[in-house]
Formats: sequence, structure tokens, C-alpha cells
Amino acid sequence: MHRLVHLVWRRFLPLLLLFGLLAAVAIPAARANDEPSLAVTQALFTRDASANEATQLDELVPGIRAELRTTVTNRTDAPIFVKISWQEVTIGAATATEQDPDEEEVLRLAGGEARSFARPVPPMPLMEPTFQATLVDQVLTSTVTACVLANPDAVDDPCPDPELAPATSVRHVLNIPIRINDLGDAPDSTNHAGVSMLAYPTIQADFPTVFAPATGTPSGPLHVDPRPFHLGPRVSLEAEADVGPDQDPRNNLVPSANRPDNDRADDGIRLDPATLKHCEPARVGALVFVAPAFKAAALEAGVTKGYLNIWLDGNRDGDWADAVECPEGSSAAVAVEHILIDAPIDLASLNPGLNPLTFTTGAVPWPDALQERPAWLRATLSLEPSTKPLTVGEVRYGDGRGLEDAQGNALRFRHGETEDYLLNRRGAATQPELQVRKVGRVVFDADLGERIAVWLIEYRNTGSAVAENVVITDAITGQNINDLLIDVQSNPEVEPTAEENRLSFAVGKLDPDTGGRIVVRTRLPATTGRATLINTATMRADATSNANASATVRIGLPAPVIVAPGSGVTCNVEVTVRGLATPGAEVRLFNASGATVGSPTTAGPNGRWQIAVTLNQGRNQLYAQARLGEQTSPRSAPLAIFVNPNLPFDPLSMVFSEEGTNTRTHPEDRRGLTATDGWFVHLRPNTTYTFSVRSCCDDAEAALTLQIRGLDPIALTDATGNGIYTGTFTTGDLAEDVAFRLAVTCGAQNTESNGLLTSFEDVQILDGRTDTPIVTATVTFYRMTTDGFSDVPLDYQDDEFQNPINPDANGRFGFTVNPRSLLVRVQADGFQPMIIRSSNGLGNFEIQDLLSVPRVAPSGEPEDGLGLIGPAYHWGPLTATLRLSPLFGGGGRYRQIIGSSGFEGSSLAIQPGSVVEFVNSDIWENELLVPRQPEASPDPRPRVDPQHGDHDHDQEVLVTTGLIPPGGSFFATFDEPGVYTIGDAENGFNTLTVLVEASAPPPGGRFQVFLPVLQR
Repeated sequence: MHRLVHLVWRRFLPLLLLFGLLAAVAIPAARANDEPSLAVTQALFTRDASANEATQLDELVPGIRAELRTTVTNRTDAPIFVKISWQEVTIGAATATEQDPDEEEVLRLAGGEARSFARPVPPMPLMEPTFQATLVDQVLTSTVTACVLANPDAVDDPCPDPELAPATSVRHVLNIPIRINDLGDAPDSTNHAGVSMLAYPTIQADFPTVFAPATGTPSGPLHVDPRPFHLGPRVSLEAEADVGPDQDPRNNLVPSANRPDNDRADDGIRLDPATLKHCEPARVGALVFVAPAFKAAALEAGVTKGYLNIWLDGNRDGDWADAVECPEGSSAAVAVEHILIDAPIDLASLNPGLNPLTFTTGAVPWPDALQERPAWLRATLSLEPSTKPLTVGEVRYGDGRGLEDAQGNALRFRHGETEDYLLNRRGAATQPELQVRKVGRVVFDADLGERIAVWLIEYRNTGSAVAENVVITDAITGQNINDLLIDVQSNPEVEPTAEENRLSFAVGKLDPDTGGRIVVRTRLPATTGRATLINTATMRADATSNANASATVRIGLPAPVIVAPGSGVTCNVEVTVRGLATPGAEVRLFNASGATVGSPTTAGPNGRWQIAVTLNQGRNQLYAQARLGEQTSPRSAPLAIFVNPNLPFDPLSMVFSEEGTNTRTHPEDRRGLTATDGWFVHLRPNTTYTFSVRSCCDDAEAALTLQIRGLDPIALTDATGNGIYTGTFTTGDLAEDVAFRLAVTCGAQNTESNGLLTSFEDVQILDGRTDTPIVTATVTFYRMTTDGFSDVPLDYQDDEFQNPINPDANGRFGFTVNPRSLLVRVQADGFQPMIIRSSNGLGNFEIQDLLSVPRVAPSGEPEDGLGLIGPAYHWGPLTATLRLSPLFGGGGRYRQIIGSSGFEGSSLAIQPGSVVEFVNSDIWENELLVPRQPEASPDPRPRVDPQHGDHDHDQEVLVTTGLIPPGGSFFATFDEPGVYTIGDAENGFNTLTVLVEASAPPPGGRFQVFLPVLQR
């Protein structure tokens, strides 16, 4: 997986090394029976945006935000140093192969102490919906190795094989199946809970829905990948019908509450029960979606047909297994509840996207006496014929079960979808039932330049009757939400009104099994004395009970950011620590033992602060914490400094300053430290730089020389007598890495320290329509803090580089900065702003290389006593091509909603030259990948994995929308007719097929798709 993906994890990995003991820590003796001194476990948990609650997952459904948690435990009574190595997470077949560590951490654990690390699941690579000739299960594999170190500085020594050294080395491999299944949602009494469910009042449900071969009862249909071939505009994914993760997010069945029919994407069958006549055929409409890549691959593999099967519980006895005799004069002698048997669908005749089809059933069992009563219907679309274990006369038919082999063993369908409907729903109970869900999240809004709260309201009528006069109110406890309101985005669109201290949404009429989403964005009130905000949504309607849901977000105080100096080695005990915090907050520095270091200070109006400290010789670890009123921030990322007064120069003072700019680059080694050797420096080719370094030598005859391969030695001079030695040079083309050396002569002591100069490319900003440079853009940078509950960037302004900046005459700008904590906003008049975040968004399109290739330090690790304080990686410059899209000028446009589970619909048909508004109706940011040109053949688009950045094909294929904030929109224009597949940079399983054709309906501000009229 590409190095970019791992930045997601690094932002959440604490850069932590305890400096409490200077004495060597011996490895404790092995426990009895050679039990290991360490224990390592991993688990997968959901990430709850508002309550910070989590549920452990044994399976993962794409689109569900989740994190990997690693816990390392010292099982001895003595303190130990532990090295933890994380291998690259893989997605594919289950593996536990030996790989070089992707990230490493060294930490000290007290006796019996446990330490946990949380890492978000990395973005999933682009998985286009296409044909599977054989079933291939996707697995997320995470491998962690930990071992006890005798020497905490020996961080480059690999952990021994746990099989050879089980007492001091352990490995844990976690395999999480990735499920993109679809199952039905008709009630099933053979569920995993073992609870009988009712099909109708007093009638037990015996519909085969749950896929449970171990029970020995017929399993329901399970479709391994329904995305490329399914019923209706939408399909929701789940692991199982009644347990495990589900995109909806409620499971299709909740047996304990006798609640079936929870799949929100049953939308592909059109059947009016009023047209049914007992023992007569019926006309059924079906909407079939096919992805262009799927169609081409299936036909190439010789698969030419699909099948549609429909079952109807005509006698209302809770199953689909019956056959009834028909009265004389009927169209058939017998009517089976399998009313449509293996109706063929010619794949070659299907158009990409949605295809409305009509089918004629066999004789339908629909007794006159039962016509008004509810009845369960199942429709299954598949590439395989149905299982038909029953026979009446010459008719072989099925009972709605899934695929089976000749021996009756349950199998899985490759593709397709199963949709279950309760017909004549209003013939049962005639009462609406209101359901509302509320979540919230604190985010940083780069357009406003401040932290805000985002609230998502999901509402639905899950009852069997129309809900009349539905009204939703939204309020924040102790606040007037109207005073804090920024904006509202809703789907369907509902205009908000102010009602005292609440917001009110008059939804009006809400049909059964319908609902909507509302995203409310508010500013945060003053944080003094307030730790949380509680937002409550209330839903009411005529003749039913109200529904309420609340969400709590932590306002918190952002953790400070330590800007300078960086972590590394110095000869000075007197150091000034500088950083950023909330303006007006008191900032304190603490050492590893928690004692205050230096004098507290107050962050100024621009958030800047600085504290002068006196360090101890040897190891020092510092962290900053802010306080404002009653609020105390989390800790900052740690600053690790090793003081060695015997050094002839000060490594932390080294800097390469670019001529004519404010860009200053500090050398760092592979650990992210500015130590005494093993540096990497990213410089611009053919550019003049001034190198400067502070001398720690008291000898008046001290000599400092910078040696760069291919250039004459550069004698550094102290022109001002302040101990800062400087020299100027010009880089070459830097086509290859160039070795450099700092040589210092201090009396009889000669010291040589080595590094590499390497090139980086600029970022270029282009007009997405013409590919011409945009020279009027403004680029603003933000630094992220360590807060775990939200992303809280702070404006990064320092003398290291200018912020904001403007591109040059070629639309280019460049700098070198640690990308783990970077947020960038690009704005130009006439264009939509682009927001990119290095931790999960930057480069998910045309980034050639966000990070330089990891290299071995030129002369080994320095003997600086620092050990490893962060991930074992080497970061480099930001390089990209950013294409900005024009502002939307108004007028007609198509709207495509992005919800919590992805696109609301699999396809969208539009006219050439049309504008599509992609509306983010999710609580999280979303980034889309949009092709610049249509597919020239049924499946010509290269398999570009945006997370990997390995563009073996035309790099002009995909462009990014940047991060679309919650409640925000992105407008894209599609000029050329053809098929476009829109991808999701975070969830590679989420795609949208856009069909640009002259015959498409005109834009009306809503989805232009076929909507079935089946009453559920």
C-alpha cells in the first residue's frame, strides 16, 4: 500500500518515549513455562463521531468508519523497553507474510503496564464493481510484532522471530473479513438469536433470510458483491441479515424486537397489489442496474444471462413454499408462490446504468378473501438460476431460499440482490412510527477558518401508515441554536424556520418507509467553563408518539502545537520552545515526570507562545498543555531533545534557507530527528541556498566546512561573530541523491557528519478545464493538533516559511513540511476552493509522490541516546498537481447525495454539458475521484489505485474534488457523452456510474431516476 495511506495512522500514533530512567533496563527473566514477557492484541472497533463510543467488529463493511487498536502489555513486574513494529496493512487474501516494518515505536512500560494505540483503518483502494468469475473474499490483515529491548537505543535491531525467542518476542496477526454482501430482510425464525419472529399477527415467519448453513435449515440468499448488478438505484451492504455491521446501520432483521424490513435500499420492483387476480398472471416491473465494467467482463467470460425470481406469500402462512389449486376457468390448474421462475435477462441488451424491464409472472395465488391483507414478497436477481427443491405436477419451484449445490449445501451468489417487501402494508396496523437518529462532530472549517459543530439528523417513518404533519425541531441545551447557526443542508429539501431557541423543519407528509437527512452546521459557543454541547432532535406527527435523539460533542480546548525547535540533539542547555495555541490560553511545558518546566505563558492574539527552558544534560522530553477557564487541553505531541555539551556543533540549529523566499529546511534523519548524522534534506533543483549552523566549539581557530559531492568544499564563516557559521551554494539538477558532509575541526577533534540532498517537485495549480496555470491562487496551510476527538488544525505561521503563499508565474509553489499534520486550502477567484489533508486526502488523485522512498541512513544511526520517538519513516516534500474546478454559476443542475453509506444511488443519467452537484450529507468529509473523460470502451479505464498513487497509466484520468465538508457541495460539469465512473477516495467500494446522454431527462434539482411505485 502506498506510503500516503500510512499517514492516516501516523497522525494517531503518539510520538512517545519515556525518559524517566537513564540506567539500562535489563530484560526480565522469562516467566514460568517460558511464557512471554509481553502480550500483544489487536481488535477492530467502530469510530463514533459524537459519543466516542465504540463497538468491536469481527467483520468490516466498507463505508463504516473503524479503527485498529493495538494493546501491548508488560506481563512482568519490572520495567522494560519495548519495540513495536507495525507491518503494512493489506487488503486482499489473508496473509501473514514477512515484510519490513512500516512503522515502529519504542516505549518504556512499567511492570504490569499496558499501552494502547488507535489507528484509523486506512482508505480502501479503488474496487470497481466488476464481474467475479470465482468468489474472492477480501480480508484486511494487520500484523504487529513486539519485543523486549536490552538497549533502548538499539532500535534498528529487528525483533527476533517469536518462534525462536518466545519469551521476549511476540507477533499478532489480525484478519478481518471485508463484507460487501446483500441479504434479504423478511422475518426469519431461524435467526442467530434463536427468537421466533412473526410474519403477520399470530403467524410465525418461516421465510429463509439468514445465511446460516450450520443450523441445517434452508439459508437465505447471500450475494457476495451486489454492486455491479442489482435491483433499483441503490443497494446497501451488510455482513449478515441479523448480526454484524450494516451500512443502514440497523441490521435487516432485529429478532429480539420482532423488527424485519430494515433494508433501506429495496427499490427495484414495481408491482401494484390492486392489479392482482387469483390464479392469473401479473405484470411486474423491475429496474435492473448494470455496471459497464461488469457487463463487459461477464460477456467476455461467457456469462450472457441473469435471472429474476419472485415469491409471494399468497395464503399468508409465513412461507413461500405453497401451491394452491385454481378454480375452473383459471389460466392455470395450480398456482405456486414462486410466481416468477428464472425469468431470463439478456446481459448484452442491458445499457450501462438503470434498465426498466417488465416481466409476466405465472399464475399468482391471491385469494379474494385475503386480497386486503399484508403479504410478504421476495425478489432475487442473480447470475445463477434459483434453487427449486419443490415440485407440483410438472412444475419445479423454490421457497425463496438461497443458492444450493446438488447435495443441498448452501452456496453464495456472486452478484445480484435480494429485496423483500411487505405488500398491503396498510392492511395491517394503521399507525405511523417515527424514528430519528442524531450524531454530531466537531470539525475544522477551512473556509471559515474556525472549529464548528456539525450535526446530522436522520429521520424515517418505519410504521405502516402515512405520518401526517411531521415536524422536526432541533435544539442545543443551554444555547439558542439560531444564534450559532451557519447553514443547513437537507435531503429532501426542507426549509428551516426559527422557533424560539430551536430550529424547526416542517417535513409535512411522510409515507411509510421513507425519510430524509438534515445536516446542521453551527458555530461553537465560548469554551470557557463548557466541555460539551448536547443537541437534541425531536420528531412529532399526528396520531403517533414523538421520537427523540440526542448527540453530545466535546468542545474541548485544542492541544497546543510545538513548532520549534524540533526533536533532536543540541549542545545547549538553554532552549526556547515556541508554538501555537488558542489565543488567550495559558500554556505550560512539562517534562516526562509531569513537572512544570520554565514559566507558564499566555498565547497571544495570533496564538503564538514561547517559553525559555533550561534542560538537563542527556535525555529530555517535553510536552505542552493549554488551559483556558475551566478547560484543559490534551497534551501536545512530545518534544524530545538530547543535550550533549561535548558536541562541536549544534545539530538543531542547522538550516538550509532558500534564496529569495522564507522557506527554511531542517535536516532530519529517518526517525524524524535532527541528530548528529544520517540526515535527509529536500531541496529545489538549480536553486541557491544558504546553509547555517551554530558552532559549539570554544576554539577561535575552529573550522566548519560543508562538503557536497560534485561541488568544491564550502568554507563556512561567522561573519557577525555570533557563533552562526554560514555558506552559500547552488544545487544542480538533483536527478540523483547527492551526498553531503559537515566537517568540523575543533582543536584536535575532527568530526564528520553525513547526509543526503534529494530533490522535490513543486505543487502546480491548474485550471481543470484548460490545464493552464492559475497564478492568482492563495494557498493557506494549517497544522493539526494531537486531539483524538476531532481534527482541530491551527494556522501555522512562523519564520520557517510564508503563510499564506501565492504560486509563481507557472502556477507552482513548493515547501517541505511534515505531512502528518498538514491541512491545505487552495482558493482562486472564479474557482471552487480545494481543501486537501495529507493524512487521508492529499494525493488521492494525481500525486506523483508524497513521500520520498525510504532510504538507509548513509552512516548508520547516531550514538545520541535518543532512541526512536516516532514512526520509522522518512517524510519529504509535498508534490502534486491540483486542478481547480469553476464556481457554479447557478441554474439547473442535477443533485447527487452522498450519505453515510456512500452514494444515494448507483447511477445518474444526465444530459451533455450538465452540472452535477455532489452534496455531502454525511457527518464526515468525503473526497471524490472524477474522470476527466468518459470511458472510450466498455471498460477502458485503467485500474488506478488513488491511495497507492502508482499511476502506471495515463495520469490525467482522475482528478479530485478535494475534501467536501459535511453539508458542503462540489459542482462538476460533464460535457462529453459517455460513461463516467466516480470513485470514493476513502471507500474504494463506493462508486457511481454517470451516464451522459442526450436522451437523459432534464435537470430538476433532484435525482433523475426511475422510482418504483411498489407500496411497502
